[in-house]
Parts: sequence; structure tokens; C-alpha cells
Amino acid sequence: HRGAVTRLSPDRDRAQVRTRLLALTRKELIRPDRAQFVGEDAFRFRHLLIRDAAYQGMPKEARAELHLRFADWLTEQAGDRLPEYEDILGYHLEQAYRYRAELGPVDEEGRTLAERAGRMLASAGMRAVARDDSHASTGLLGRALELLPADTAEWRELCLELVESLVNTGEFQRAGDLDEKLLRRARETGDRRVEALAIAGHPFLAGALDTSKTELSRLEESKEAVRVLEEMGDHRGATRAMRTVGFMTFVLGRVDESVAIARRRIDEARLARDARELRLAVGAIGGGLYYGSAPVGRAIEEIESILPEVADSRIATAEVMLHLPPLYAMQGRFDEAHRAADRSRLLLEEVGGRFRLATRVFWSVPMHVLAGDLEAAERELRESVATLEAIGDKGFLSTISCDLAEVLAKRGELDEAERYAEYGRSLGATDDTVTLIEWRAVKAKVLAERGETEEAERLARDAVAIAEGTDYLTHRADCLMRLGEVLRLAGKAEEAADAVGRALELYERKGNEVMAARVRAELAR
Repeated sequence: HRGAVTRLSPDRDRAQVRTRLLALTRKELIRPDRAQFVGEDAFRFRHLLIRDAAYQGMPKEARAELHLRFADWLTEQAGDRLPEYEDILGYHLEQAYRYRAELGPVDEEGRTLAERAGRMLASAGMRAVARDDSHASTGLLGRALELLPADTAEWRELCLELVESLVNTGEFQRAGDLDEKLLRRARETGDRRVEALAIAGHPFLAGALDTSKTELSRLEESKEAVRVLEEMGDHRGATRAMRTVGFMTFVLGRVDESVAIARRRIDEARLARDARELRLAVGAIGGGLYYGSAPVGRAIEEIESILPEVADSRIATAEVMLHLPPLYAMQGRFDEAHRAADRSRLLLEEVGGRFRLATRVFWSVPMHVLAGDLEAAERELRESVATLEAIGDKGFLSTISCDLAEVLAKRGELDEAERYAEYGRSLGATDDTVTLIEWRAVKAKVLAERGETEEAERLARDAVAIAEGTDYLTHRADCLMRLGEVLRLAGKAEEAADAVGRALELYERKGNEVMAARVRAELAR
């Protein structure tokens, strides 16, 4: 803008700014552009290389001064619209500070400039969080933390937010390292609230990166964090920390209990009119409604009823919607299932939810399997495995590797199925329930097909026994179906029919009409 160029110019040249801009336009170095402020003329460099050459021709001291002058001019121009320009302001203030830091020791004025830049970037980062832009929030909050003093409550609160954004973008290792750093800072400064919140988030991150600890120990760790927050009277913090408690409860197979926890979180968020916590809470309920004992019809009704409340949030809408495809598929509503799956995938792509895109296969793959499209199921699972390996995840990868093994087994690719089952087994925690069930079920099929029916039956019965101690209704039915398959191959037709009959009862209880119909046909056969 002409006003910005005038502010940046030396006093002696300001009267000539308009004439010189027109001269540069005639020489085709710049061209007119659309102004963002009333009463201003705007120009743009004709090519980025011209801009870069002009910038690089300036000494660092001049760059620092001009960045600062531009920030002051923009602040005046923006007025009430200042929040719209916080990321731009933050950038220019940040550059002014960094060039000063390169030129010599940072004085008090320099530290003040760094804090001013950091707060602008932090505010812009929180605005990105509010609009579900994980990539933008990760960059902005990370830069803000580099500029702000690390011994303040402000730094610690922003650090919590950055960890959350890093999980959304799939940067688990960076999130885990930052969470540990935050935990140390909170303990050093005696910030018990942030310490408890960091502890509560740590089991989820640590469980993804390091499966050497048990899931039960992680659950107890997160429960203790909730207790501390409640003791402090921080009910909002305790509700936030319950996310990890609910997730660990789910992983241990207490699915219906995890649904109850999610419902309480949603109710508390509604009561407090806390839109942010509501958005975070709603994603936890769908998985439990799908995997647990809730009948399909009721699960669909409850999930669909939540969607209007989070319609203004892309990530919350995606988190809720991605659980619908397998439920629709259980009722044979495959067109609706595919539409919901496509919609949730597109939303996650828009917000940069790399991790969520990788783990959506927990719900998209059952839809494909029920529809008989094993090729699509295998394709999505292979993509997920590759992404999680790149992220450095182990916890989710262990189960998804076993899911891939199951699909490969169904396709008759027994050697590769066995390889992925063993891979998942090697990654999972010793009490990762679904992984424990699935690798045994796959291995049982592989061995039975090879004629090793005695060992196959032992593994299939172990899988059934583990599953029966959980609320995973569909997994329990699937394990019984696998046991029936192994027994049939072993020539034990009557026992096979009994196992399949028990599976039918569970599918019917869940309301899985597609599998119930298939099992009735299997029983008749």
C-alpha cells in the first residue's frame, strides 16, 4: 500500500513516493493491485524474484527497522480489524526481532519486541485452533513459544494447545517430546494444574510411541491426574483430562463405560456452554457406540443427534460422522455409508488431520468388508499402515496391522496375513485387548488352512476367551465365527455350528442385519 511505502521511506523521500511508484509501474517492476484499506492505492511486485532481489539488497539493520515500521503502520490501519492481521503482524515483528538478535546481544527493547511478536502469533494460533486449522495453529503456536519467556503460565498454556495441534497433524514424536518438556517446566514452577493436564495427556502420546508399559498403568496415571484437578477445583481441566481416562478405558475393552464417560463430558460441556470442550468430547462417543453393546439403531440415532450441535466445526463434524459408515453398513444402507465416509474424509483432509485420516480405517474398513469390497479395505489399510509407520506410531499401528492381516486372510493371502499378524503382535502392549484378540484370530485361520487344526483351535478359543471379557460385541461375534471356521476345518461340525449360533445371537443383539443374514445362511449350510 502507498501508505506503507510512505511510512517505510526516509522523511526526505516521502513526498516523492507516489511519483516513484508510478515510475516503477511504467518500468514493469510493480503493478497496481487491489487495496485492502479505504483511501489507499495498492501495488504488487510483478515477480517474486524482483521482490526478493530488493529485499536481499538491504542490510539486516534496515530490514529490522522496516519490519517494525510496517507493523506499526498496519496496526494503525487495521483498527478494529486487527485480529484479521495478527499472523501478518506477528511475522513482521518476529522478523524485526530476529534480525536484531543476529546483529548483537538482545537488550530489554529486543525482549519486549520478541514478546509482542509472540503474543501476536499466539493469538493468531488460537484463532487457527478455533477454525480447526491444525497446520496453521501448529506453525503459529510453535513460533510463539520460541519468542515468549518459557517460565510463564502463558507459555505453559500455549504449550498444551500446541501438543493438541501436533497430535492432530500426526507429529506424535514432537508432541511427546514437547509434553515431557512441559511436564518438567510445570514441576519446576510448581504449576500443579498444567502438570496434571500434561500427565493426563501423556499416556495417550506415550502409548502411541512406546508400548512397553501396560494400558492399565496408563489408565491409573490419567485417573490420578483427574483426581488432582478435581481436588484443585478445576472442573474444566478435570473434564479435559477425562478424555484420556475414557480412551484408556475403551482400549481395555470396557467400551460401555467409556461411552458413559463421553456422555458425562458432553453433558458438562453443554452445561458450561463450553463449545470448545463439546467439540473435543463428541468424537469419543461414536467409537464406543459402534464397538460396544448399544444396538445399531440407537447408536445411529444418538450420533446423528449430535451433528447439528457441532455443525460449525469441521473437525468435530468429521470426528462424529466417521463412526456412521459401519453402522449404516450393518443395516445394509451402503450408499449412505459411503457418503458419510467420503464426507468425513474430505473434512479431515481440509483441516490437515493426518493422524485421524490414518485411523479412520477403524470405521471405513468394516463398511468395505460388510459390502464385500475387500480390495478397497486392503488398499485403505495399507495406506494407514504406511502413514502410521511414518508418524512413528506403534499403539494404533499394532491393531491396524492386525486388521490388515484379517483382510488378507479373508482374501486367501495367508503368508502375508501371518506376517502382518505377527507384526501387530510385536508392536502392541501386553494388555492391548483388540490386538491380543485379532492376531490370535488371524493366526488361527492361517494354521487351520494349513492343517494345523489343534494349535489353530487353541488360538481361536483364546481369542474368544479374551473377547468375552470385553464389551466389544462385534469382536466377540467375529471371534466365535473364526472359532466355528476352525472347528469346521477340523471336522467338528456340531461344535462349529454351536460357535456360529452363539455369534448369531451377538450379531442380532447388536442389530447387525447384514452379518446376521450371512450367519443364518452359514448355519443352514
